[in-house]
Amino acid sequence: FGSAIAGVVLLDRFQHGSFSCLPADFPHYPGTTVSGESTSGRECGMTYDSKYSVTLVGPWYQTNLDNGDWKVDSVDYTHGTIAFHRVSRHQTSGTVSFTRLGDGTRIRVVLDQN
Repeated sequence: FGSAIAGVVLLDRFQHGSFSCLPADFPHYPGTTVSGESTSGRECGMTYDSKYSVTLVGPWYQTNLDNGDWKVDSVDYTHGTIAFHRVSRHQTSGTVSFTRLGDGTRIRVVLDQN
């Protein structure tokens, strides 16, 4: 019985982004669930689903990726993409892209951790 509960807790933590190939200080939109993860060499890819619209999620990432050790390089509203890098390690860079998912948003983060 205890191992079943532990499994449910681990699954819940994974679905809500507690286990991720992204650095611990990378901004994570509140209330999202993990819908995919991929790694290839030094590249980390995470996909999250949010019940909130792109018009809320996109600006949130733009603001939160321009704080702390992260810096926004460019914002392309037409294609729904934000390019960024890590301030303390310029070789670490990536993109966050947004697509409409019903009334919500699918968020795709790709981080190259060179």
